[in-house]
Amino acid sequence: MGSLLGHIVPGTFFALFALWWGFSIAIKYYYLHQRKTNWKKSKIYYSKTTFPCLCFYSSEKIPLESYVKVACATIGMLGELITGFTHLYDEKLKRKVWGFGENNTQHITMFLGFALASVFEIFAHCKYSMPNGIEFLANILAFGIEAFLFHFHLHGRNEVDVHVHVLLLYAIIFCLIAAIWEYNRPNQILATYARIIGSFRNFVFKEK
Repeated sequence: MGSLLGHIVPGTFFALFALWWGFSIAIKYYYLHQRKTNWKKSKIYYSKTTFPCLCFYSSEKIPLESYVKVACATIGMLGELITGFTHLYDEKLKRKVWGFGENNTQHITMFLGFALASVFEIFAHCKYSMPNGIEFLANILAFGIEAFLFHFHLHGRNEVDVHVHVLLLYAIIFCLIAAIWEYNRPNQILATYARIIGSFRNFVFKEK
């Protein structure tokens, strides 16, 4: 979906989850602070890449957010796959040939990266035998893939379009750095909020 819709979908995806993360972290941090002020045994803030839904008590046992992210990414990939095929006339072959859009391929790759990161979140929640922090590393890899794709997403575009995408690339790199900071300092809430701020980057809709 190298169109307005193809940019609205991932933009909305990132913006909504960024809002959700910011809200969940604020609630979590407030709860920990209240325990401390009430002279209860305080807990240290520890960052997470996914948060339970406050509306459902059983969500502590089920990584609902991760499942939702996998579902959203899968829907995005299917949408790109369905709309990516073209049947255009080839001047050299003198006939119509099937092709697949380059933008669609890039979008599918981006969605796949975040889908795999969410799968690792589910594995980590289920206590599978994996390296500690694998869910953080998987998300860092997903942000890295997105930055790599955006770097090569500028070929053949007009000057204004290139400028917009360069600004988005800077924001993605900021988010990538914040994610690395969060992985190395999981008790630093500012690192988590830096990643969240960077996640608003795709709330910029630009039609090709």
